[in-house]
Amino acid sequence: MLTGTANDAADVAAAVTAYQAAGGTSELCNMVGQTDVHQLAALLKECRLVLASDTGPMHLAVGVGTPVINLSVGHVDFRETGPYGPGHWVVQPVLDCAPCDVAETCAHHRCKDLIVPEQVAELARHALGLAPFPECWTGVRVYQSAIDTDGLVCYQQRAGHHDAMTEWYDTFWRRFWYEQFTGRTSRVPHELAPPDLAEQQEHSCQLVPELDGVVQHAEHLASLCHHPTVTASELKAAQDELIAARHTIMPTAMASPAFGPITTALLRDLYDGRVLDTKTRANHQAQAYRTWKTRMYHVMEQLQQTQGTRGMRRSPVWSRVPMVEVSE
Repeated sequence: MLTGTANDAADVAAAVTAYQAAGGTSELCNMVGQTDVHQLAALLKECRLVLASDTGPMHLAVGVGTPVINLSVGHVDFRETGPYGPGHWVVQPVLDCAPCDVAETCAHHRCKDLIVPEQVAELARHALGLAPFPECWTGVRVYQSAIDTDGLVCYQQRAGHHDAMTEWYDTFWRRFWYEQFTGRTSRVPHELAPPDLAEQQEHSCQLVPELDGVVQHAEHLASLCHHPTVTASELKAAQDELIAARHTIMPTAMASPAFGPITTALLRDLYDGRVLDTKTRANHQAQAYRTWKTRMYHVMEQLQQTQGTRGMRRSPVWSRVPMVEVSE
């Protein structure tokens, strides 16, 4: 069965033509443009398997209990918005730019080119119980969804290149965000120290003074916005100073697997405040930077603890990073 809106009709027709030209003989049920949300949910419930990108219909299928193969391409991260619950599959292209930034426009769409239809078809056969799990994969990683010991969804890699550092930080961030948002200790097990601990020690020492400076600039701008005699040129100068300070710290923070995710969270917080009035936006911006700083110190503290639990002496560089008590 093929689904979609009326706007998808031409693309679906081209896909059907290609399928038939390749010798496909299975009967196709074309429901493109013919369903409302309730009807689509009812149809998806009758399916044995749904193949989709990260879309509303994919989540409808999950909601009605139908297994999903998610082709995770474009401006989505399956760890954030992938199919929730056990028994689903994710195919993720392996690219330095994947998943791409929500504010960027892709010029090449290589992530889609890396997905080989024949390989996905074999995965579909496996998901339907008609074939073993396919062993031959190129250009992608394949994950199977499950529920972890905290009762939340997790994704277990089943195919593709295993990267030790990526896997370590996947677990680290899974635990970090759980503890940040719930205030409870995660029960997900984790290895003691990251493979790149020494490098992250150096990054921490670079970031600390710059981090404090950015927060001070943001708070100064917020303060100016509430001053009755402030001029537009003064506000612009303060904003320019904040932007310059942020540009100094961003390359190091974004490139680090230990600090990049919380920096991405900062950028999203700032993006969310873009429609506010000047005073409210300045306050929102200052709070976003304070939250960023708090999370930075949480990460630094946790990395210090991984070193300490291994009985290692803290290096002179690492000792310059403050051990602090912080709260949101």
